[in-house]
Order: sequence, then structure tokens, then C-alpha cells
Amino acid sequence: MQKAANGFVLGRCMTGTVIVGSYHVALGPIFWESFREPNGVRHHGLTSGGDRAHRFKHDSNDLDAFASGIFERNAALESDSDLVRLPARADVSASAFAEWVATTVWMEVSVGPTPVFLCSFDGYIDRSSQWTRDLSAAHRFSASTGWGGCDRTSSGFRGT
Repeated sequence: MQKAANGFVLGRCMTGTVIVGSYHVALGPIFWESFREPNGVRHHGLTSGGDRAHRFKHDSNDLDAFASGIFERNAALESDSDLVRLPARADVSASAFAEWVATTVWMEVSVGPTPVFLCSFDGYIDRSSQWTRDLSAAHRFSASTGWGGCDRTSSGFRGT
């Protein structure tokens, strides 16, 4: 745990992870990213920011499913699509960029240990819990209760 100004946050160190990326001649490095949209839907897409690249466990077997998610999310080539938004910055057509994404060699690159912090706490932490590398976006637990400001007895929990 790491102390925060108004309580504490829960952190962990991710090790043994890789990011997936390739190099576009006009755009530079492009990486796979994943985040949860405000409506709760997981977004699989592309980013030019290595700090936003999704971390996969080394020897992950879900890379094919992730790649399919990138194309499913961006297939319509809408204006907010990664396949439209990213190439527009370098005056590259969306169709040429989509073809590049489909044919480029994507490489797994090992990443050093990365500290991450719990984003939200719904009473338990599991595989689907959201973590962030941004300390300012981390969930703050109350220093007085230790339960994020919740009354310990409201959920039937009694004790210290």
C-alpha cells in the first residue's frame, strides 16, 4: 500500500509482462491498448503512447482474441475509430492504415516492473478489477475506516 494525502491506495508491481507493438513509417511506434469505456465496455484498440500500451502476461495465449477485438471495435472506420484517428495525424488514409495494421509484424517486447494502483473497489478484488499506472486516478481508501469511507457495519462486517 502507498500512502496518499487523504488515506491510502492499494498498489502492486506488475512483472513478467510484454507489450505488443510495431513501427509505422509515418506514425512511429504503434501499440495495442485496452481500457474500460465509461459505459463499462472494454475497448481494444491502438495507441501511439507506449505508456498506454496494454500489458500482457509473458507467453499470453489471448493475443489472437485481443487482435480480433481491435478489428471488431474499429471495423466501421468511424471518426473516433483508432483506424481513422491515428493516421489522420500524419495524413495517412484510414484504409491504408487498416491494411498496414492487418499485415504488419506485431512484436512482443518485454517490459520492466510496472507499479499499478487499484482504480475502484466494489468490495472485492479479482481478475476483472481495474488498475491504473496513474496514482492520481487510484481509489482512495479512508484512513479512518480502511474501507473507502464505507460504514463497516452497513455490509454486515463487524470487527476491527
